Amino acid sequence: MNDADASETIKPKTADGRSKIRSAALNIIPPFLFGSLIIGGWYFISYVMLAENRRFLLRPPDKVVTEGFLDWGGTGGMACRDVHVGRHGSVLANRDLHLGRHRSVAAIRDSHLG
Repeated sequence: MNDADASETIKPKTADGRSKIRSAALNIIPPFLFGSLIIGGWYFISYVMLAENRRFLLRPPDKVVTEGFLDWGGTGGMACRDVHVGRHGSVLANRDLHLGRHRSVAAIRDSHLG
């Protein structure tokens, strides 16, 4: 076994000849950098460009996560109302699907009979 064979077995290649690690890095790093740029811009606008009394216009990302997603006590029962409306919405959607199925079956039956 020569050195060329050993290097081919150590570094697996993709179809176009690039290594799998390089391909994975090219697929992971650019979205990570773009997301970091967006979050960094969000922080910059929230803390640098907006004054303290105008920060309600664009809350910083850490406040959005802690107060918006993790603090269920401050919703005033809004989350429970959303679940309640969601259940009724799904019931209405199921009713509409049921009625639609019956109407289409009736239409097919009438077209074959008439």
